[in-house]
Amino acid sequence: MKSITALLGVFSLVWFCTSAFSQSQTDVPDDYAYLTRLHVRPTVINCIAELDRWIRTTSRYDMFLAPDRRVLKAKVNEDGGLFSGNNGSQTVESTVSMRAFARVRNRQSWMPVIAQCGVWHEHVVGVSLQQVDGQTPVVR
Repeated sequence: MKSITALLGVFSLVWFCTSAFSQSQTDVPDDYAYLTRLHVRPTVINCIAELDRWIRTTSRYDMFLAPDRRVLKAKVNEDGGLFSGNNGSQTVESTVSMRAFARVRNRQSWMPVIAQCGVWHEHVVGVSLQQVDGQTPVVR
């Protein structure tokens, strides 16, 4: 009986140590799991998910589209600094920027935009969309 208790204790200790020191996987929203199969960086996936969430609450746009080709070419600038987005100016570790399309609310027109996200400790802290043609200011 003592050997069974000892074996159970050793097994529990090994299981606890392996689970405590294992690396956690980055959280990728389920709707965007297909992008991991395309080998898109988790930071870019989280940026797209946050842009989709944000676009539903803004008054100017009602839809956001980032083609796979543009997502694969997204630029991640690892230089820290200030990011001026929808939550005001914030300090960030990196900035994700990509070209995409946004549909203007109450119209059927899609316009090319530059989507940017500020990232701090692997979390998106701010987003912004800027029209490529430059006729209107940055929407935050």
